[in-house]
Amino acid sequence: MNTDSFLKEVRFTTALRHDHIVKLYGVCTRAGSEMFIITELMSRGDLKHYLLNNAGNDIHVPDLMCFAIQVTALD
Repeated sequence: MNTDSFLKEVRFTTALRHDHIVKLYGVCTRAGSEMFIITELMSRGDLKHYLLNNAGNDIHVPDLMCFAIQVTALD
């Protein structure tokens, strides 16, 4: 990800306020081009790993569709 895209995502994310959206607490950079965002702790981990680890268990198709729509809307 280039710097402009990263900063655009940071600005967008800091404007979001909702109980179901992870809060952005800060941004860090390291020498070179490494950039990181600091977010609140997600007790069940990130969405990708949650979905991979729970596939076929307790997530139903309507919930998966809802996730997909929300993620697509943010792109």
